[in-house]
Amino acid sequence: MNHVLSAFCSAFSAVLRIVPQTVFRIRSAAVLAVLVAAAASLAAHAQTGEWAWMGGSSVLTSGDNGQPGVYGTQGQPSAANIPGGRLGAVTWTDKDGNLWLFGGGGFDSADTTGFLNDLWEFDPSTKEWTWVSGSNTIPAINGGQPGIYGQQGTPAATNTPGGRSGALGTTDANGNLWLFGGAGFDAVGTDGNLNDLWEFSPSTREWTWVGGSSILDVNGTVAGVYGTLGSLTAGSFPGSRNNGAAWTGNDGSLWLFGGYGRGVPLQAGPLNDLWRYVPSTNQWAWMGGSSTPFQPGVYGQLGTPAPGNVPGGRDGAGAWVDKDGNLWLFGGDGLPLAGDGDLNDLWKFDPTTNEWAWMSGSNTCQVGNICNWPGVYGTLGLAATANTPGSRGWTVTWTNQDGTLWLFGGTGTDANNVLGSLNDFWKFDPAVSEWTWMGGSSMVGAGHATAGVYGTLGSPAAGNLPGSRIEGVAWTDIDGNFWLFGGDGYDAQGGGGDLNDLWEFLPVAATPTLSPASGTYTTAQRVTISDSTPGAVIYYTTDGSVPTASSTKYIGPITVSSTETIHAIATAANYANSAVASGIYTIQLIAATPAFSPAAGTYTTAQTVTISDATPGALIYYTTDGTTPTTSSTKYTGPITVSSTQTIHAVATAANYVSSAVASGVYTIQLTAAMPAFSPAAGTYTTAQTVTMSDATPGALIYYTIDGTTPTTSSAKYTGPITVSSTQTIHAIAAASSYSNSAVASATYTIQPPPTFAFAGSPTSLTVASGSQGTVTLTVTPQNGFDSTVSFACTGLQPSVSCTFSPATLTPSGTGAVATQLTLSASTATGSLRWSARPLFPAAPLALAVGFLWLGKRRRVWMVLLLAMTFAGAGMLTACGGGSPSQPSAPNVPATSTVTVNATSGSIQQSATVTLTVN
Repeated sequence: MNHVLSAFCSAFSAVLRIVPQTVFRIRSAAVLAVLVAAAASLAAHAQTGEWAWMGGSSVLTSGDNGQPGVYGTQGQPSAANIPGGRLGAVTWTDKDGNLWLFGGGGFDSADTTGFLNDLWEFDPSTKEWTWVSGSNTIPAINGGQPGIYGQQGTPAATNTPGGRSGALGTTDANGNLWLFGGAGFDAVGTDGNLNDLWEFSPSTREWTWVGGSSILDVNGTVAGVYGTLGSLTAGSFPGSRNNGAAWTGNDGSLWLFGGYGRGVPLQAGPLNDLWRYVPSTNQWAWMGGSSTPFQPGVYGQLGTPAPGNVPGGRDGAGAWVDKDGNLWLFGGDGLPLAGDGDLNDLWKFDPTTNEWAWMSGSNTCQVGNICNWPGVYGTLGLAATANTPGSRGWTVTWTNQDGTLWLFGGTGTDANNVLGSLNDFWKFDPAVSEWTWMGGSSMVGAGHATAGVYGTLGSPAAGNLPGSRIEGVAWTDIDGNFWLFGGDGYDAQGGGGDLNDLWEFLPVAATPTLSPASGTYTTAQRVTISDSTPGAVIYYTTDGSVPTASSTKYIGPITVSSTETIHAIATAANYANSAVASGIYTIQLIAATPAFSPAAGTYTTAQTVTISDATPGALIYYTTDGTTPTTSSTKYTGPITVSSTQTIHAVATAANYVSSAVASGVYTIQLTAAMPAFSPAAGTYTTAQTVTMSDATPGALIYYTIDGTTPTTSSAKYTGPITVSSTQTIHAIAAASSYSNSAVASATYTIQPPPTFAFAGSPTSLTVASGSQGTVTLTVTPQNGFDSTVSFACTGLQPSVSCTFSPATLTPSGTGAVATQLTLSASTATGSLRWSARPLFPAAPLALAVGFLWLGKRRRVWMVLLLAMTFAGAGMLTACGGGSPSQPSAPNVPATSTVTVNATSGSIQQSATVTLTVN
């Protein structure tokens, strides 16, 4: 789109090419209605943020299609202060986050329109404007204040740039504000395109004229001095221009590109020269492009940087710096490969390689060299490779903190290739090189523009949207939020003019997340609400109302024990309130699943199964035939006997509860043969045992082992009693038809004889003389743990023979033998009792004869017996020797007898014999 200079310009005004304030301004009532209706339809467009109208007027009140400024007292902030409506101003954000605004074409405090040189500061925290410097009046319609340059390089409180529009502005690393050129007035009040460079210090509030010309030539311009390409050269300086693009590089250098202006002498038009300025050396370097205007673009291959690539000459392009320090350029009114018009090409410049890359958009014009391309909007909110804004110029741009590039409105073509004033909102992600349509209208409608939807002052809302505009100005504050001011556009009623409305685009806080999610639950739920927005505060309701910041503040889990709906929003500083999150929780309690006791499993005996349920007042219904139980099934009233394999299914029902899940219990009854029984029982015995085995299982066969191994049905079969004569373990099992083999029965028989002792004497024969003695050693050897006291006694002693023991008793210990000494003593009297050697009276034969007579006759028994005893006694008397010396005896004959020695301990008695001969 070509523009003509306003009437105030000189004979060379055609080369200045600034935007008049009457472009697309439609005032008919019918068109206003269309604009307002179109604006209302945009409320349904969802965005990732919300616009808030923060100040200025929503309706133009000036009869000259603008809004005058309210300046207040210079240097004093006030809530009532507001700059007048304008377009083509310059903006900066300082290091403290304050927003700055300078000049533009618009309205002063007296509602006079022209070129402004007022400087304003806006504090986002207090939402107040301060008129800092410059004039609050314009000398005449379409006029402007001349610049006060002072001494070059020297700041002064009285210094101030002249009124201007379309200047280039940027901010250096120290937070100082830089201003270059624009269409306006020089030091002597001459109007034209300027090339003066200014620096403003927010801390001292003083301007410094840094370079460029303070006086325009007779043509109202200043020619550029290009010097050596790529070199910082003393004396090099860009020519005068307006509506170029400017950036601040990561190294603090200031960059500018193109605009409408003058390169070499007497040649003015859309430029494509690229310049770099280093503040520390106050030197410019011509970095690329041509020194003459009207140059077509050299696009190269899409997405590929190359030394020969360069955008065509243009003015009114959008510009950004990404987080990596790359410079981006979009559209404007200029030249592609051929032809001219509004462009939609996107370019990236890498300062480290000094190369341009064409990234998207068209590099050609349509038929007839008309370069107005329609936008490809795609789906609202969804990025796509094919998406691209339509051709446009004089758009508004921001760079987000995440490195994405944003633009709003401008003058150009919509989705239907209809030319008009736009209010569409776009985002470009350099990481994926894709555009996303984020809001606003994709069609300008019958009125070729869209009215603003302002909503409530200071309140972000999804339906709010600035009206269509061109040459508005923008800031990104230190919180990353976007701000928009003025421009030539359309108010709430569709009225067109120079706006002074102030807007903030706030990201919408993330919608809260409810956990667990909405749904139907069978138990009470503890619902937690979270939000991913830093510092978010959550408010909620449970009564169906829409939550606000006055609703209940979320501080912890919410217990939902009955059906309930939770609505929640998130709020956070520098964010619009989130969308409402809703969670509908239907609590449908289910009766507890019945429980079986004992638990399902395999058993070896019949089981008595009980069924219980934890639900208050529950009734239980069950089946044993494999079917699913219902309330028509058997009602559980008491224990169920399961004597064979069986499956029980059960459900529980209760008032205000859904029937429980089906509980199932599979009871496998697998009978096991009884363990064999031993008789006598296992134990310790003193004698060999005859062991019998029996089993209670009908028809059981018993198998056993005695070698310690586990018996099987291949082991010895029990057929009768088993004699256990020594310690032995018997293992046995029982086997029977339809039974599992029994467990192994074991019985250990310990055969342990009673404690006793062995008893012996040595020697076993002994000869002693009368009047002397002899000894025999008697030993007691304990057996089977015998450890009791043993006493001794003798029997079978000859007359006058005695026995003694030393010691008299023995007590064995352990297994070793103990001994005592037996002493046999023969007294001297033993000899007088011996038989005489003289012939005996035949009394003995006589008695014997009488006996035989008795035996033979068997008569007179008592008389004969008495007679025999008489004769025998008489014989003995006559045979006894008296031992009288007067009657010498016959020689002694040795007497031999067997002496029995008894060893006794309790009931145990052992004997030993000694053959004793006494001489």
